[in-house]
Amino acid sequence: MTKQKMQKWKRNLVVMTAITGLGFSTFYTGLSIPVAAVEQTDQPIPKKESVSIVQLVVPNDKAKDKLLELGIDLTHRIEAHDGVYEVDAVVTPTEIAMLKTFGINVNETLITENQWNTRVAERQSTVQLQASLAASEQVQLICVLGQD
Repeated sequence: MTKQKMQKWKRNLVVMTAITGLGFSTFYTGLSIPVAAVEQTDQPIPKKESVSIVQLVVPNDKAKDKLLELGIDLTHRIEAHDGVYEVDAVVTPTEIAMLKTFGINVNETLITENQWNTRVAERQSTVQLQASLAASEQVQLICVLGQD
């Protein structure tokens, strides 16, 4: 066999191997690894829970480490006295129930999501009122200056 025939034969062998592999994977789907979500167990979509900013009482270092491990959203205030920590955190009712199992309790609810939304709505209303008053005063001023 000449060198050219040998190279042509190798090229043809590679092409045929690739075509054979594609054919098997296309026509015999049982050979492939399933990746569909159909085979996953059904899990309910978690309900959206309201959040609150609360003051937590963390009884010891072990509970503090667990709080950090759980990834609870902590605010900036953390105070320690006699091995007990007071921590402000943003939590849901489900997270509060879970924290209680580790001895971490809510001392005080600082603000709920509903209270926060009410305050934001009041603030937006006040800003809009101030803007409309400023605009009407400006129109009155223009009218007065235009009469001079």
